[in-house]
This record gives sequence, C-alpha cells and structure tokens, in this order.
Amino acid sequence: LYRNDLPAEAGASVQVAVMDAEGRWLYPGAEVRVYDVESGRLLGTRLVDTGGGYCSQGVQPVHIGLGRDPGPIRVEVTVLRGGRRVITVTGALDPATLAGDRLVIIPALD
Repeated sequence: LYRNDLPAEAGASVQVAVMDAEGRWLYPGAEVRVYDVESGRLLGTRLVDTGGGYCSQGVQPVHIGLGRDPGPIRVEVTVLRGGRRVITVTGALDPATLAGDRLVIIPALD
C-alpha cells in the first residue's frame, strides 16, 4: 500500500475523458495535451488507451500531473476521423475546479 505524502498543492492533476455525446468511449488513440494558458507551455500529453489487457474493458480517463500551484490550463484533444486530424480545444480552465472529477471532452467532429 502506498500513501502520497506530498503537500496538497503539489498534487494537482487533471483527468480527461474523451467520449461521444452519448457517453461512449469511442476514441482510443486520441491525443490529449494540456497547456499552461499564460505561457503556452506544454504541461503534459497522453494517448487515450483502448482499455488495456486481455478481455479488459477498463477504460480510464487520461491522467496528467500539473505540478505545484498550476495556473489556468487549456486542454487540446486530437482524434483521427476519415484520414484527417480533428482538434478540439477548451477555453481556459481552473484546475482547482476540476479536482476530484474528470473533465469530459466531446470532440467537435462536424
């Protein structure tokens, strides 16, 4: 059993779920990037997993650590559709309002 002894302000993160409008996980391989709004610096990037493992359907949101005292962030999700890259970008988000919850992104495919 592991226990996180870091101070609370050091444990900021965001969990991003990429789903369709009906709440289905249809975008394995989607790219998730998180940027600092003020500097434009890339804070983290992950690929949406297929659920991993033999006979597994354990799809989880991607987890991206933000470090100590993060400012506003912007999340960018890229999915492949019909041979083209479709990019969906959020506005500025306050990581404190996302704590303990997942951020659901529905790609703009139209």
